[in-house]
Formats: sequence, C-alpha cells, structure tokens
Amino acid sequence: AGVGMSFGKVAQPVVTARSNTPWVSGLAPSGRLIASAAKVPTVHDSPLVAWQPALGATTYEVQVSRKSYPWQTTWSTTTSGTSVVLPLGASQAGTWFYRIRGINPALPVGAQAMSWSHAVRLKVTGDRFVIVKK
Repeated sequence: AGVGMSFGKVAQPVVTARSNTPWVSGLAPSGRLIASAAKVPTVHDSPLVAWQPALGATTYEVQVSRKSYPWQTTWSTTTSGTSVVLPLGASQAGTWFYRIRGINPALPVGAQAMSWSHAVRLKVTGDRFVIVKK
C-alpha cells in the first residue's frame, strides 16, 4: 500500500586467481619472463593480469590502488578482453592492488556493473641495485 520495494540482483565477482595464486605475468626481478607462482606476485614492471570471463559480462572495469582499504583508484580502464597490462613502470616500485568487475549491458541501467573481485596484491620491484665491495 504505497510502499515500493527495489529488486536487486547480486552478481558473482570476477575470479582473478586459482588456489590463491593470481594470474599475473611479467618480467621477474631476476630478468626472466614468469607467470606468478606466489600469493603475492613480484614483477619488475608492467604486470600482465588476467581473469576468468564472468557470466553475462561483455566488458570489464579494472582499477588500481596503492591501498586495499580505503580503496583510492589511481588508474582505471575498461576492456572487452580478459587480460590487461597495468601501467606500473619501474619508477612506481612498491606494493599495489588491483580489482576487476564485469559489466553486463543486459541488466537494467544502474545495475549493469557486477560485483568487484577481491583486491589482489602485487609487488613492483622496479630497478634494484646492489653495491659490491671488492
């Protein structure tokens, strides 16, 4: 009687890892091209991140932040693929977080953005130098 209710649909988040190992590839600090094998991948720069396709999603939104909480987006993009190279160069060494969500245009306007994935932590080493005494 005059009371309106909204109907919401909860979407599954994008899957960014298998067995707690994120799908991240890049140049390792040792100089080898690697795919991640750790819970916290470490790359020299420009990590390639990937994820499983989400049911109903035609595009994906990717965000990068220095902190996982509170989230403060420093870079964002949309892509129709299931991988993207993050613009984290050697000069941006440190710990970073990224998250991904699917966009489903078949859902009602205002509800097309699906749930965010868990924030994934990765480390960018940048250039490392070691001083050796003889």
